[in-house]
Amino acid sequence: MKLKLMLVFSFILILAQAAFQMTDLKIDLYVQKDGSVKATEKIELFLDSNGSISLYKGIMANNKLEDWRSITGIKEIRYHLHGNLVDVSNVQLQPRAPEPCNQIIGTCYATLFIKYDIPQKEDFSLIKVDKYKPRTTKYTLKSEAFAFESTEEGEMILPERTILNIYLPQNSIVTNVNPQPLNINDTNLPLKASSVSWAGRSKLSPFILTFETEQPLEEEVLEFFKEFELWFFNFIYSRNGIAAIITIAMFLLMLILIRRSGT
Repeated sequence: MKLKLMLVFSFILILAQAAFQMTDLKIDLYVQKDGSVKATEKIELFLDSNGSISLYKGIMANNKLEDWRSITGIKEIRYHLHGNLVDVSNVQLQPRAPEPCNQIIGTCYATLFIKYDIPQKEDFSLIKVDKYKPRTTKYTLKSEAFAFESTEEGEMILPERTILNIYLPQNSIVTNVNPQPLNINDTNLPLKASSVSWAGRSKLSPFILTFETEQPLEEEVLEFFKEFELWFFNFIYSRNGIAAIITIAMFLLMLILIRRSGT
């Protein structure tokens, strides 16, 4: 009993001496061709004492966002999306060992990665997909799904020390974007881009991003033959396919017999 009390007291003492600070946040969103998204949020931390370093090392195996927020006191340890508007799955926390460190004053820097998927689901996806004409797909960002701070007027704000990168599928053409991304100087749309980036503190209102991809004709033809091949083999090995083969075989056999009888 005394040992348990001592352990509890030691943990409380370490927690009281520990302090964590978030220095930077980078959000990378990788849009796939089907409209699903693979996300990585990189949180840079400053550990200002031996107590915070020990506490950080002690929770590195913990994969619960709420525990990390509670222990560090950093509310930004979360995914920055509204869970009632998008479906978030496969959440993984990947903390890195504290480094570099100053052994003299007992401070360290550390990095925490939060990785998750946003599947393409009707009404619960981050990207709306519309194949509005042959070989052309339109993608529209659901900007209201982001969980950033807002002004009193309801305008979305990208916080300080925060970078938002959205990586687009290959050969994407941006048709509408607001505000102007930091990595794009040309304001004339449409234009080809592989990514769009914003940095805080900045206003994201109205927050708009639409882009398109066009499937090459040869790729469409190849895809058609692959789908036909798959359909053909599925049909051949199905009950209806076997019946069709038997029917064709009997028909051919009858033709052969008719020709032979005619001679």
